[in-house]
Amino acid sequence: MIVDRRTLLLSGAAGLVFAGARVRLAAAAAPDGGTLYLSARTTMEGRHGFAGFTQGGIRFETVLPGRGHGCAIRRGGTEAVAFARRPGRFMAVIDPGDGRTIRRIAAADWRHYFGHGVFSPDGGLLYATESAYDGAGGAAGVIGIYDARNGYRRIGEHSGFGIGPHEIGLLSDGQTLAVAVGGILTHPDTGRAKLNIPFMDPSLAYIDRHSGALLERHRPPPAQHRNSIRHLAIAAGDVVVAVLQYQGPQGDRPPLVMVHRRGGPARFLSAPDPVQARMRNYCGSVAVDPASRIAAVTSPRGGIVTFWSLTGRAFAGALDVPDGCGIAPDEAGGGFIVTSGAGRAMAVGAGGARVADAALPLAARRWDNHLTVARQG
Repeated sequence: MIVDRRTLLLSGAAGLVFAGARVRLAAAAAPDGGTLYLSARTTMEGRHGFAGFTQGGIRFETVLPGRGHGCAIRRGGTEAVAFARRPGRFMAVIDPGDGRTIRRIAAADWRHYFGHGVFSPDGGLLYATESAYDGAGGAAGVIGIYDARNGYRRIGEHSGFGIGPHEIGLLSDGQTLAVAVGGILTHPDTGRAKLNIPFMDPSLAYIDRHSGALLERHRPPPAQHRNSIRHLAIAAGDVVVAVLQYQGPQGDRPPLVMVHRRGGPARFLSAPDPVQARMRNYCGSVAVDPASRIAAVTSPRGGIVTFWSLTGRAFAGALDVPDGCGIAPDEAGGGFIVTSGAGRAMAVGAGGARVADAALPLAARRWDNHLTVARQG
């Protein structure tokens, strides 16, 4: 059931506390019979790492040299690559079966990672979003190309599509990269400071992964040029759902969800005013449930998850999830798994019609912004 605009499911925080209720997270894929979910995490003592969990609990944890962000799964699920959070300079190749770190890769000189990447269909190449920065405070966006068959050796890069590429995905043709280009200039010398807010140029870019050619580029309306496009998910039919983080005045209420399919116009979607205000102009992550064609969007600053119908291109409901940011489709279909910086994991139905806390010993960990399904076998 989808919650309509008149009966938004905005449950209180009391419904999010671990109650010991046992929840079936998903279909069998990991050794204990549950799908394996992967996420960067930080312990309450401040130690950064990467972990995998199922309905049976934590399956592995491994140390990272700094704070992680997103990860990419190699074909067959034999390797997961965890990326450093901007402006970090490491990638960690991890065996999701046991958590063993296979190798760590340092960024090339004058490059840092933006926390995301995607593999080619055969798993031979890894494409990572990066910044090419200089000693004078300048930077440009690039996509680093790594040969996964040869120790993840860096073999090239694509450029010419803008500043601040963030999340990246691959369309069903196996050739076209969809890139959320944030448009924000940053530089390691100034940490995470945003240096070009008045002149931002965000976009959703489509790039040929072989040639690096820029195939299409779609921007927010000029009056919303400070609406940074940061994360995306790809639904059936190559419908791209991108979510945004607005860098303008907090009193503004720009649309924060973008839906696009190559060859057509971009649609920018807003929720009803009270919900839009709750989103706090910040979306942290997005996932799509294939069964319902519902996209779920997390807004951790506002403590809310919103749901969007890709069939109707419209708002479909909302749910309170304090500090909820990581989200992935439930492999059983019809819902999502959400993690939070407060150490919680919960299962929700598409549209917020179902809520239950997972009976998982996760509370000693602050889960990072993204959650990924490791598809094994």
